[in-house]
Amino acid sequence: MADNHEKVEVLNRLLVAASEKWGEEEAKNMKSAFELAAEAFCTVEAFTLKPMEEPAQQRSFFHQERKRYEHEKDEK
Repeated sequence: MADNHEKVEVLNRLLVAASEKWGEEEAKNMKSAFELAAEAFCTVEAFTLKPMEEPAQQRSFFHQERKRYEHEKDEK
C-alpha cells in the first residue's frame, strides 16, 4: 500500500493541475477519479523489479531468446 503522505502529494498535484486547466469546480467533481489515480501512481511507483527483470535490460529477454534460437538451430 502506498504511503498516505505520498498519495496526498500526488492527489494535490493532480487537483492543482485540473483546477488550472478546467477550473476549481470541475476539479472538485473529478476528485474521486484523481484519488484512484493517485493511489495507482503510488502503487506503481513503489513496485520494484530486480535488475535483470527490468524491461530496459535487454539481456533479460533478448539474450535468453537468442540463446534459445541458437540452441534450436544447432539441434537441426
